[in-house]
Amino acid sequence: MNTDAMVICERYHRWRKMIFTIKPEQADVSPDDADTVYAVLMDIGLRDRQSSATFALSLIAAATGEASFHPTPGGSVIGVGNYSPKVAQTAQEIVQIAQTLWDKTRPTQDLGLPDAEFVQFYLLTTSGIRVYQGHLHDLQTPANPFGALLSRFGFIRQIADRILDEQATS
Repeated sequence: MNTDAMVICERYHRWRKMIFTIKPEQADVSPDDADTVYAVLMDIGLRDRQSSATFALSLIAAATGEASFHPTPGGSVIGVGNYSPKVAQTAQEIVQIAQTLWDKTRPTQDLGLPDAEFVQFYLLTTSGIRVYQGHLHDLQTPANPFGALLSRFGFIRQIADRILDEQATS
């Protein structure tokens, strides 16, 4: 996607850059464990229906149970896993499921954001970054194995949205 046309705040740029510098040891994974997934970043490309502006929602889940939600325009929740043991468990499940999908991903150096209506999963692994990209509609079909990741990230987003709503009313 051409991110020049995408709505992205500076805080998001800094956060995203930091995500790709996470080392296995920071997620309690030995760098010697070959081909081990230690974190998963999901990006969903979206388009605002009223303004036609494009943006993305990004969520990360780590083997430690850490989870964060960060839309490109702003309004993030860092440390969602600290708010709920169920979120921490879900983040760990995402990493475990991603490990089983290893062979359905490919190595990548392209860390860009997806076009509107597309979803991508970046697997941060001990042997580099891997990616899977698909259309949102296709990921929502029962036959797509990445749908399990999408639905679990959806749960984390629900909790993050609840946290944002509580912060807005307090």
